[in-house]
Amino acid sequence: SIEEQLAGQQRPTQFGQIVSEGMGYWMKILTSAARRLDPAKREDKELLRKYQEVFNGLVRGTIAMINDNPSGLPGWRCYYNPELKKIEFRSKQEHASATDADLHIADALMDAEFLANEGSFEASPEFQYGEIKLDYTGLTNHFASRIKAYDVEKMNGRHILRVSDMWGSR
Repeated sequence: SIEEQLAGQQRPTQFGQIVSEGMGYWMKILTSAARRLDPAKREDKELLRKYQEVFNGLVRGTIAMINDNPSGLPGWRCYYNPELKKIEFRSKQEHASATDADLHIADALMDAEFLANEGSFEASPEFQYGEIKLDYTGLTNHFASRIKAYDVEKMNGRHILRVSDMWGSR
């Protein structure tokens, strides 16, 4: 359910609007802050647990923004419909990804993988993504392949990072 996907978020929307850049920024802020903490310290361990809980809620929310999006990347803006209890896009342009958000999310997922491997975060949970379950590593790999497929364009023999999957020749 959408409530589970947005778990840990006290107020995930602003007037029902959710933007992928906000999701990516907060994911990156949480993992950057977590990397500065010492899991051997009791007070830091509690903060790390809270950071991971919020981070995982953002991951679930990001996955909700990806569902039904052909690019496999989160649309740049969507809305939470509390009556239907689901995320919806109001225009085709909102399905388009924002490359900066895609890169922040991928970077934060790599950080979370690192934090889990070093013991600062607990082991990565498995997140339901369509018919499969993916952990931090699987989601990182997914984002990397989707970014390469949709946010990068080859022009005049060079690979160009686009601002969105709607820009360029596609």
